[in-house]
Amino acid sequence: MTHAAHLKTLLEAPRPEHFTPDFLAQVKFEQLQPYLAGLQTRYGAIREVQLADEEGFWTVNAERGQYQVLARLNDALQITSLRIPTPSMPSLQAKVLFGALWALPLILLGTVVRSWAVQTRLEWLTTLVPSVMFISAFLATLVWAQASTYLRPLFWLCLAAVFASAVRLPALPTGSLDLWSSLFALGVSLAFGRLLLEGLKGRRAPGQLVTLGPVLAGGAFMVGQGGSTSTVNYHVDHPTMRYAVDLIGVGPLGRHARGHLPADPARYAIFGAQVLAPLVMLQV
Repeated sequence: MTHAAHLKTLLEAPRPEHFTPDFLAQVKFEQLQPYLAGLQTRYGAIREVQLADEEGFWTVNAERGQYQVLARLNDALQITSLRIPTPSMPSLQAKVLFGALWALPLILLGTVVRSWAVQTRLEWLTTLVPSVMFISAFLATLVWAQASTYLRPLFWLCLAAVFASAVRLPALPTGSLDLWSSLFALGVSLAFGRLLLEGLKGRRAPGQLVTLGPVLAGGAFMVGQGGSTSTVNYHVDHPTMRYAVDLIGVGPLGRHARGHLPADPARYAIFGAQVLAPLVMLQV
């Protein structure tokens, strides 16, 4: 069987023996299967696989389009490395998530109003704790440039306003706990408290650091995915890219792009930025 025919078989009906043990030690077969199945769903049955260049890039012609994979095989026709196109987020899902980011300030303002409107100390407490966990979790984990970096100060102001409502406590009666409100407050606090802890843990710098120079020039940039937990860096779950960092350009309005997921690369703030060598090795 030729390399092209073997790769076609692998993409259509993958089995663990198609991969080397070293490959499967880094990427579990169960993790890979859904992505390969997704390619078939997206592009349909494979008609032909052709070698695009000597570096291991292959062109796959399918029923509903063409895509490329990077695949290297050993003499036993086992995959030693593989990179395939990953599906992008559906447009509707992306729009819903984007809208949710802009809806958050309204939720925050409602939280502030409620913290100043409660009638008892216990009601204030069951409002304060989940509100603080909710706001703090987003401060620790949100990628701000997807909406606007100018939302971050608003979060801090809302957090301060919630704490400031404590000035009303001396004039309020103690009151009594409502069972369902208390259970709801506990559930929200635990859920967002865990998110907050994972976010803070992921952003904590390790003891030993390597000092690097700037990576990009020609604009303002922020880390989109980076850190030591999957909450703030999805790369952590993949051993081969555990230390990867995604950088995002930030435009004048605090956003990463002009428009919502534009197709034109020039509309992204990072477009045209100069890529620099962050570490220069000197040979003596």
